[in-house]
Amino acid sequence: MDASAAGSAASSLARARCAARLLAAAALCFSLACATPVGVERADPRRVHRTLTSNILTTGELSNPTLNVLHRRGLTARFQAEPEAVLAELHAAVAAERGSRDDVFALAELSFQHASRTHQRRHFLASMVYAYAFLFPGSGRTPADPYDPRFRLACDLYNLAISEGFASADGKLVDLRGGSYALPFGDLQVSFDERELTWGSRRLVNLVPVADLEVHGMWARYRWAGIGAPLAAGTEPLDPERGFDDFVQPWVKVPITAVVRILEPRPGADARPGDGVARGRPRHQSDHHPDRRAPGAARDRSHRRARLHAGRVPHLAPGDPGLPGECRRDRRDHAAGGARAGCSAS
Repeated sequence: MDASAAGSAASSLARARCAARLLAAAALCFSLACATPVGVERADPRRVHRTLTSNILTTGELSNPTLNVLHRRGLTARFQAEPEAVLAELHAAVAAERGSRDDVFALAELSFQHASRTHQRRHFLASMVYAYAFLFPGSGRTPADPYDPRFRLACDLYNLAISEGFASADGKLVDLRGGSYALPFGDLQVSFDERELTWGSRRLVNLVPVADLEVHGMWARYRWAGIGAPLAAGTEPLDPERGFDDFVQPWVKVPITAVVRILEPRPGADARPGDGVARGRPRHQSDHHPDRRAPGAARDRSHRRARLHAGRVPHLAPGDPGLPGECRRDRRDHAAGGARAGCSAS
């Protein structure tokens, strides 16, 4: 065989090897393409349930309905980088009637998560307004479905947001007072009659949020699910000269439930982002009973007035003398705290 023939044979062999490699690579790519990234397999139903019911209050992670909203709008990655811009965009869609109830709920949970991370009062108050709008959307809108798991979560978000949104400067008490409060999209105008803090011949003071309390030494803890922020109130005499002139111990703690009525939770398409004014009216009830109803016009889909949220531990507050057990403040985990809070609407 001469040199030219040998070169030709070598070239043909090289081309054949190259073609074989290309075919192998193509086959590998085809097999990878055929391997679906989505699959279904059996799992422990308890683990599946924990995944489906996970939310910002129980696990610190966003719930599936909120994640679905972010995925559907292509905002998942952007929310991590620009949370306030995403919140403003979602709010604009809802205000312009381009958003659904899903978006309103997502705004409540996203605002609460962002507020928890930044400790900004305005985002806690925004979460309160959004949760209220989800629960009580107003006339002409689809009422909240009590079988929807978001219903209870919206109540809890609203409840905790009251305590956090109206927290005192040191964060230890709830300070209910009227005035103008900043929101990310405008202002919250709050009117409050301080005479509502009158209890007989006493004035209710030092409102401690029950959600911040853990109880030790007692095995029973009773709660009635509903709306309103359960608080433990101290008292002082209305007339300092007369002092405590009743038969109640001076150190008694009075269980009350604070509610905030949002007068126009969803004003409609004419409400422009950044130029909105929400109006709220805090109230409280001190008569705790399983069937106690919220004041105002807060009603569920069957037109019954919404029930107040209450817990039977407010009398055990830090510093109470002579009471069995131990009660201490713990703000680390809202879900592990005491009775949660809620709202009432008009």
